[in-house]
Amino acid sequence: MIGAKMKYSCITTVAVLLSFLVGLTASHAALPTTCPVEVGRWAHGPSLTVSADGTLGVYGSGAVLRTVDLSSPASPVILGEITMPDVVYGAELDGRYALVAAGEADLRVIDLIDPSNPVEVGSASYGTQNDHIAVDVILHGDLAFVLGKAGVTLYDISQPTSPIERDTYPYSGYHNPAGLSVNGNRFVVCFDDLLSSTIYFVDFSDPESLQEIRAFTLVFGGQHYNPTGLVWHGDYVYVSEHNDVLFTIDASDPANPQEVSVEFGGGGLIEMVVAGDTLVGSHRLGSMVVFDISVPDRPDYITWLSGVVAGELWPIPSSSYILVSERRGGLDVVDLSTPATPSLTTHVEGIGAVEDLVVTGSFGMVVSGALRPPLYWPPSFPLDIASIRLDRPSSITVLDKLFDMRADVIDVSADHAFAPTTDGFKVIDISDPVNLATVGSSPETGGYDLSISGDVGILARGAAQAYDLTVLTAPAAGGVCDGGSGSARLAELTGQYAYVAFGNSSYDLVSCDVSNPAAPFATSTIDLYSNQPSDLLVVKNHLVMTNESQVRTFDLADPTTPSADGSLSLTGNPDHMAALGNILFVTDDSYDGNLMVIDIGDLSNPSLICTIPTFERPTALSQSGGLIYVGFTHSGLQVFGYPDLVFADDFERGDTRHWE
Repeated sequence: MIGAKMKYSCITTVAVLLSFLVGLTASHAALPTTCPVEVGRWAHGPSLTVSADGTLGVYGSGAVLRTVDLSSPASPVILGEITMPDVVYGAELDGRYALVAAGEADLRVIDLIDPSNPVEVGSASYGTQNDHIAVDVILHGDLAFVLGKAGVTLYDISQPTSPIERDTYPYSGYHNPAGLSVNGNRFVVCFDDLLSSTIYFVDFSDPESLQEIRAFTLVFGGQHYNPTGLVWHGDYVYVSEHNDVLFTIDASDPANPQEVSVEFGGGGLIEMVVAGDTLVGSHRLGSMVVFDISVPDRPDYITWLSGVVAGELWPIPSSSYILVSERRGGLDVVDLSTPATPSLTTHVEGIGAVEDLVVTGSFGMVVSGALRPPLYWPPSFPLDIASIRLDRPSSITVLDKLFDMRADVIDVSADHAFAPTTDGFKVIDISDPVNLATVGSSPETGGYDLSISGDVGILARGAAQAYDLTVLTAPAAGGVCDGGSGSARLAELTGQYAYVAFGNSSYDLVSCDVSNPAAPFATSTIDLYSNQPSDLLVVKNHLVMTNESQVRTFDLADPTTPSADGSLSLTGNPDHMAALGNILFVTDDSYDGNLMVIDIGDLSNPSLICTIPTFERPTALSQSGGLIYVGFTHSGLQVFGYPDLVFADDFERGDTRHWE
């Protein structure tokens, strides 16, 4: 509703809007060539942690901490949430307070006296400038143990709102914090750096003077094993390693631990908990694994549960239920009353790592990935396809999910989405985004990039595969466009021409005529030498390409033979692109991540307007209706726009809703 500015009839309003949109795609004179600002942030993402105390629970959702009512454990009810400055890697409850290991935002204290309205009331720094990434927190009496890249730091939380650092057990080198467990006045910790096969026993009888008791090396059959996770229960420490082995260590005397057994089939566990006589672990590639430890020094594999990409696990006392943080987003409740047949009781919906994103209007399609353990590379693996509603830039709702689709990319045309998956090329009806439905399929599997234009598609999947999409219920794989060396990696389709980037160590840009999808053919090839392309986009009769260090433009006056036109060298790693009128947005794929804003009013001479720091390293980019959506592995979406945008006749000043 435009209120006082509703000064035209409906017909006139439509005419004004249409004329503006025409200008937007042509000269775009109404849009200033300036830097956009953040107009919204939806920070939800993969869930890495869960904790409970009585009938109250908390779990992470990207950079959001959520509270849940567990009065009925099988049916948790979301009560409230708070957005943190960084990803919620770890959290644990202490009465009315939750302590949060928030990555580079260190240790945070959240007051939950009103669970519907969590409030941050304290914090404490962790580590130094180069290693302050906190990834887990464990509470033990009046002490909080924070695990991260700097090692294990102890805090006195007798006054929870003012944690006081006592001492740090340091660790240096190229390392990933992997596991921490506390028992009595000792803890055991491991770091997964693919070089170390050692776990460390530490005494904290004096919290201000931590003492290493023993460094214990995992060796079996003369081979060293790298730990991924551990738990200390009673006299035994259970340690999982990368490949296939679960070690049982007798730690009744931590100064002299003894390896007592190995169980094959117990490797790759990143989190483990003990519930009665059962040991449950989260596998780094998905699923839960269950062991019988009624004989504690001889764990016996029982079964595994698929359909759950588990992160942290938390047994609910006096029940058979385990809370599971979902690395593909959300919260699971698993019934373990019969350990041989665990069952997923409840799934609270969420969204995982944003692998690819297409936004049209107030609706979007996302390839949602399951996050690997913190700090692993690659950070996630594609898994689900989700539809989202973008009511406002800071309010996004997950509408529906197609699970286990395992697509890398997605494209949308009209009421259908198209996705190459491990189970074939899929056509998805998205006319009702609350009820996504696969309506067509072709057997070809996988693909790196996809572009759809009308009734034709081009899929880069090693070869440049054309598709005839005249009959959506039966997409037909046509011919292959050759002409480049190596594998087809990127594809951009406009009209009857596709532009495909080929290569492995050297690269080519091939133009293909796909007017007949059954027999596409190359019309020209441009040698790109060793400059690996990262994205292709057609803008204003030009093909724009990003590579490892620049943006290049090619004139398509003759679409059969693109001609090099302009270029712009950039710092960082230029990657995904989206265009809005005379402005090109480019994500920076380097570690910290940025959004680069480029003036393409003259495509023969593009120029950098500004660089905007993003919340983390971007993984996806899309624009719709004047808003720019940047997707991330850990923390959802960041939305940029031009709130001060003015229509030529001052009809309406833009704000975060101006494109509705």
